[in-house]
Amino acid sequence: MSILWEMDRKGTIRKTKGPACGAPGGAEAGPAGAEPVENRVDRLSLAARAMWELVKERTGLTEDDLLRKVEEIDLSDGRLDGKVRKAVECAACGKRIADSHSRCLYCGAAQARGTAFP
Repeated sequence: MSILWEMDRKGTIRKTKGPACGAPGGAEAGPAGAEPVENRVDRLSLAARAMWELVKERTGLTEDDLLRKVEEIDLSDGRLDGKVRKAVECAACGKRIADSHSRCLYCGAAQARGTAFP
C-alpha cells in the first residue's frame, strides 16, 4: 500500500510542478515594474546612513546618542524587539493603542492624526 501511496504522491507533484514552474516570469518576478525589496531596503539604508552622517557632522551628536534614541523609539511600544510599532495614549481614556488605529479599541474615541512617520 505504501508503494501505491508514494507513486500517487510523486505523480501529483509532477503534475503540479510543470504549471508552477512555467508561470510567466517565475514567482520571483513580481508585478511588472516592481522594484525588488532588497533594492528598496538598500536605498533606504543608504539614505539613513547619509542623513546620520550629516546630522553627526553638524550637531556633534555621537553614536551613543543615536543608539539611545533607537532604543527609546523601539521601547515606545513596550517591547525591545527591533521593530517600530508606535503606541500612543488615547486622549479620551488613556489606554495605549497602536498609532495606526483611527479609533481607540477600548473606548471608540477618534484618534488624532498628524505624524510624518506612519
